[in-house]
Amino acid sequence: MLLASPAFRAAFAGHDHVGGYACIEGRHFLTLQGLLEAPSDGTAYAVVHVHADRLRIEGHGTVPNRELPV
Repeated sequence: MLLASPAFRAAFAGHDHVGGYACIEGRHFLTLQGLLEAPSDGTAYAVVHVHADRLRIEGHGTVPNRELPV
């Protein structure tokens, strides 16, 4: 259903212990790592910055940075 929409660009979910990513027909599906995987004195979260041409994922702790073109 999501891929049928011309407006759909990305879906975010959480959490999966190791995280996950797929790009299907130019649309992004991102599952963020679980906080449980962070060190006991660390963290795991992300901030999504939305731009006209891309989504920039600013990862913190065990979550990596990403650039997703839209």
